[in-house]
Amino acid sequence: MKANRSRDTRPELALRRAVHALGLRYRVASRPLPELRRTADMVFTKAKVAIFMDGCFWHGCPEHHTSAVRNSDYWAQKGRQKPGERCGYRPATT
Repeated sequence: MKANRSRDTRPELALRRAVHALGLRYRVASRPLPELRRTADMVFTKAKVAIFMDGCFWHGCPEHHTSAVRNSDYWAQKGRQKPGERCGYRPATT
């Protein structure tokens, strides 16, 4: 997990460029709530919206997902949780 980038991935940068082109402003890699340990990829503070972009490892993409070599039981259980449940948010998928 150490080799995985936590921010500025290609999909994240593409989304940020598109949102910025629409004139929307946001914070990057910010905690939506101070008590949360997880940072959101994009936070719209005025609208109180946080966007978490989870990659293929988390949502189990059939094309790109790989199983963890170390602590495989732990990561398998964590991967079965919905993304929003890991941080206390209600998950939304598109």
